Amino acid sequence: MNRGGQAKNIEDINNLNIDDQQLCVSNCGYFIAENTSTAIKNEIHNDGFLLIYQHKGSAIILEQNKSITITEGSIILFKPKERTVITYCADTINERYYVYFSGEQFEKYLKELNIYDKRFHHVGDLSETIPIFHRIIEDFKRHNLDNNVYRSTYLLNILTTIGKVLEPKQQIVQPSIFREILFYISSNYNIKLTIDSLSEKFSISTTTLNRYFRNYTKQSPIEYINNVRLKKAKFFLLETDLPIQEIAFSTGFDDALYFSKFFKSKSGLSPKSFRKKYNSLNAR
Repeated sequence: MNRGGQAKNIEDINNLNIDDQQLCVSNCGYFIAENTSTAIKNEIHNDGFLLIYQHKGSAIILEQNKSITITEGSIILFKPKERTVITYCADTINERYYVYFSGEQFEKYLKELNIYDKRFHHVGDLSETIPIFHRIIEDFKRHNLDNNVYRSTYLLNILTTIGKVLEPKQQIVQPSIFREILFYISSNYNIKLTIDSLSEKFSISTTTLNRYFRNYTKQSPIEYINNVRLKKAKFFLLETDLPIQEIAFSTGFDDALYFSKFFKSKSGLSPKSFRKKYNSLNAR
């Protein structure tokens, strides 16, 4: 199944010379092949950019006497005047979307999003962009080359989504004092721990302590402590025969009834039901 702006696939696209000052989508479409027994070879040589999103299936790109396998969830970007050969593999489903475009503003945006310098980017499942690809195609069918405003905006939306996926994740470096606090909690979860006692022990204000926990764990200090205790309690429930009341006290809970209520609110099961359910599963 092939659907394009002018029912053209990239196998037979006519090269278009577009003024580089404009934001122009010169052609677009998609191709879905189900249970194909033969591969399709496409020779790409265009005057603008070509963006391909390999949503399902795979492809082999031949360039400079070497072949590169492109898996599903990949973005391929060809720059103006580049030539290559693509072979779409005979997968159960091979689904891809493509857009030809040109313009200095597009080029600038590709560079800002760190998409420009590499030919291939693995972005995973971008199903959220599929409806946008279809909007570009429908707009091209209605307006051809007369009006680029809507489809250029749609394409910028897709490029922004790709850029966000590829954006390097900033490594969060925890202050050394905070790492010490976390280690102390993991080693002393069974004793009484409060914000004030932690603040006093590590000579840190309660305001700073609260801020550290919110910034680095997305929890309050007490929430974090109780979740550490909860993990320990689950371990004792499954790996020992200790009574539930003893487990409550040994994991730092002063009240066995509160422990049971807290445990059920977090896990959906009472400690007794949790032990029974998962011990029976492990016994199978």
